[in-house]
Amino acid sequence: MKAILKWTKDLQNPIYRGLYPAIDPYDPLHCYIGDGWGSTFPSMKLRRISLETGGETASFRIKNTPRCIYIDKDKIFAASDNKFFILNRETLTLKKKIEKNILQYADYMEFDGKDHILLMNHRGNYLVILNYLQEKSKKKKIARSCRGIYKQSPGKFWIMDSYSGEIICYDLEKNTHQILLKDKTFTQSEIVDFETAYLRGGDIVERQNIAYVELNSKFRIISLQTKECIDEFEIPFEFEKFNLSSDKENLFLSGRNKFTVFSLKQKNITGQYIFEEQEEIISFIHGKSDTLFTYNHNANKLSCFVLTT
Repeated sequence: MKAILKWTKDLQNPIYRGLYPAIDPYDPLHCYIGDGWGSTFPSMKLRRISLETGGETASFRIKNTPRCIYIDKDKIFAASDNKFFILNRETLTLKKKIEKNILQYADYMEFDGKDHILLMNHRGNYLVILNYLQEKSKKKKIARSCRGIYKQSPGKFWIMDSYSGEIICYDLEKNTHQILLKDKTFTQSEIVDFETAYLRGGDIVERQNIAYVELNSKFRIISLQTKECIDEFEIPFEFEKFNLSSDKENLFLSGRNKFTVFSLKQKNITGQYIFEEQEEIISFIHGKSDTLFTYNHNANKLSCFVLTT
């Protein structure tokens, strides 16, 4: 495996614990990043970056860390610690700012395509449903944690409750929910066609009377039609994040500075690339050309690579 450097960019602000590169699905030649820890609040922005050159093509001053975003065809929803922004996608200019009736510290966001935004914190018990047109919201106690929100249809959403090991279906119109799957505790997930769940395991630990879910390297693949486990295995090394290949044959595993391709059929490594120690892998985008981003904390540099076999 080879990693071909496309560009390295000196950043104006650190992006540690900020928004790591997220591809624009309507303009795949651009991505978004957000300033993070170590930045002064007045200077903090959401920034659009060219994937071809690394140049900044637009920005919006949020004055805080953009914790999560949702990119729609003509707008971008962005949540900071205590404010909610609706931006023009083309220009990143402000269309609306909401400061009341929102969820503080939102980590996950989904949009029904009309007027409702669903928001959850990774440790929060409550799902917040924000009508951004009316600037009103309601909340529903639904899960002990959240590791993802998936839109099954404009009115039905799946909440990934990692702590309880549950997949919960929320009905927006009826404001009701039901448990679709009760499994083991997990930390990361991917849902394929709402038929199969790829779940990375987790261990519940307690520190100072607070329960946390820590990563482990166990995987379970669950059929959501039969509710049965169709494969279970353990990765024999540590890593931080996983992505599933589009053909469902491989896992892409990102460690601190090590990127690994792991065959689901053979259960072994089929490719690997190790970056310099100071380069931390922060984002991987699987597509026609696999794109990977690393961040050098000490030098405050963002680098973009294309991976080839």
